[in-house]
Amino acid sequence: MADETEQELLKAASRADLRTEEAEATVMPSGLGSFWRYWRSLPARRGLIPEKSAIRMTDLKSLLPGIFICERISDDEVKIRLAGSKVEDMLGENITGRNVLEL
Repeated sequence: MADETEQELLKAASRADLRTEEAEATVMPSGLGSFWRYWRSLPARRGLIPEKSAIRMTDLKSLLPGIFICERISDDEVKIRLAGSKVEDMLGENITGRNVLEL
């Protein structure tokens, strides 16, 4: 389901009529629109994925409690590098450092 949602958001954001902040607000929940605008402002390789070095956590300070960042280690391991306090509160446990595929 997460893959389908991500794909739909990417398709929506790529359509010319959804490139304004007004249009983004109609398809993205609060906070996600801010993150998406930040993501799109970064220098990207292959069109969509910013260079890791371009991402600054200080730029995301207000969003950090509600996000998590994962790193694909292998087909069997996707490590959670950072989990915000809201994410961990919702799950009721500390998930930083864990394999998302084992949750």
